[in-house]
Amino acid sequence: MKSLSKYVLVTSLGLAVGCSSATEPGPAGATSPDDAAETAKLALTTDVLADTDLGGMRFTVTQVDCATGDPIVPGYTETADVDLADMYIPGGNGTFEDAPYDADSQHLFADQYFDLAPGCYDVLVEPIQENGDPSQDCWSAHQDNIEVFAGSTTETLLILQCRGEDNGGLDIIGTANHPPQIDELEFQPSKFTCEQETRVCIDISDPDSDPMEVDWSAGLSGAQIVSTSQQTTDEGVTTACATISAATPGTYQIKATVFDMGYDANGNLVRIEDLLIAQGDPHPSRAAIKFPIHVLSEEDCIETCECPEGFQISDDGESCIRVESVEPTYNGTTHTVCEGDYNGNYSALGAMYPDGTPETNAFFGMTYDDPSSRLNTVGVWACGQNGGVGTQPTNEWIGFTKCIDVPADGDYLVGMGADNQIRFSVDGSLIFSKTGSAMENFRRWWMTPISLTAGTHVIELEGRNNGSDASFGAEIYGPFPAGSLNSDAAMMAADVENNIIFSTGDLIGQEFQTGQNSGWSCPDGYAVSMCGDKPECTRIREIPCLEEAEPADPAEPVRPGGQ
Repeated sequence: MKSLSKYVLVTSLGLAVGCSSATEPGPAGATSPDDAAETAKLALTTDVLADTDLGGMRFTVTQVDCATGDPIVPGYTETADVDLADMYIPGGNGTFEDAPYDADSQHLFADQYFDLAPGCYDVLVEPIQENGDPSQDCWSAHQDNIEVFAGSTTETLLILQCRGEDNGGLDIIGTANHPPQIDELEFQPSKFTCEQETRVCIDISDPDSDPMEVDWSAGLSGAQIVSTSQQTTDEGVTTACATISAATPGTYQIKATVFDMGYDANGNLVRIEDLLIAQGDPHPSRAAIKFPIHVLSEEDCIETCECPEGFQISDDGESCIRVESVEPTYNGTTHTVCEGDYNGNYSALGAMYPDGTPETNAFFGMTYDDPSSRLNTVGVWACGQNGGVGTQPTNEWIGFTKCIDVPADGDYLVGMGADNQIRFSVDGSLIFSKTGSAMENFRRWWMTPISLTAGTHVIELEGRNNGSDASFGAEIYGPFPAGSLNSDAAMMAADVENNIIFSTGDLIGQEFQTGQNSGWSCPDGYAVSMCGDKPECTRIREIPCLEEAEPADPAEPVRPGGQ
């Protein structure tokens, strides 16, 4: 047998990169590689320190040329699979403390002793699983051109690095939100009035300095909210006002509801109440106040205005008015009515009633991406060039002026939604409007109660698209017993699905009748009426009272009018 006079001891551990080496005296005698000393078999075959598949190590030595590092042909190669030792390094042994590991650390290891002829060897240590397959969790380690000397042992420590899983962080920020406040209410000039219109203003604030919006409602009182406004002074005082109209003497209950606003994940300004709903914590964040408006009869009011023949006193008693009509202008083009765009947000939050009660069901809508939600079902817009719905016109009000026959006196519900804006009136009085670009305009189907008498009524409906998807729709449900729709709960109990008397969805294939640049239009100050045999433009001409100036000057101002 060939005589050998050198030994190499390779010890490997599982962790980060590096190596150390030392030379120790070896046995005086030499043995052939075929007579290498048998390595003790250790029973540990699992990683007890971490959740990896490391079960042992495979040691391979390959003889190389000391000068070039190239393998010798024919050369000598030997491989051994070794279980993990049932102990840790450093283990209190000063040889291994701080070389390379800290004295208090604990590292699994395996050790293999090779009897080798003097010369140079490449060493490779590969991590293996318990069954001998390569480890998927740890990397191999190696050292090239280790020299073996006659009569001594070269000991080399290599580090096999294993992978680990990083933890993630969860940073939770809790914020407190406070509802807005109504700080002051002012009647202009008084809650008692002989006029058909009066004005009410409220000063509002928010403890968190959030933006705010105000919903004004007259419910079933018979009054109408004619117009609203909101502005903030340089001093930061926010005032919201509403002009309220009532045609007959009586007491009318008006409600103002203030909501604070925030931004959703898409950057849209929405009510914080809706953010709470989306979060799964539906809580109110609003301030509300109800108050009466007392309208007195004409005989109880002091008449201060006289009008010439053909004129009558205006609602505010400040001037004289007369309805006048002229021929309308046809703009040379019309838009055909098509089904509105489909959008997963349309009526996704279901119906919303005047006092803030939501309702979701299969009729109104109950989830996102619901093709049968109300606005997706009855929404309309102008057809595009390909015959389907388009986005044009944009930034232009277009719509209908419809006459409908109401079968019987009673209460009715009007439901509507719009992308982006809508305005809806009955007999020339504005009933409901949603302007701006808030997603609220189309994510809810807005329900409003109204009392109608039997006969013909003028329904005016106009929509406006700010761009992209376009749709607006409205329906009238009824009749229901007079006085029966006096609360949100009563409205929700009404059978609207089987009592639809008007729907924009029935107008598909017809033409939009009014528009700023299409359909019929009128001179400034006139409104389009379609209730007669042919279209006409009507206006209310306004002149000063007789005691203030001579009447009937053609140059006096006018305002829009209807039937």
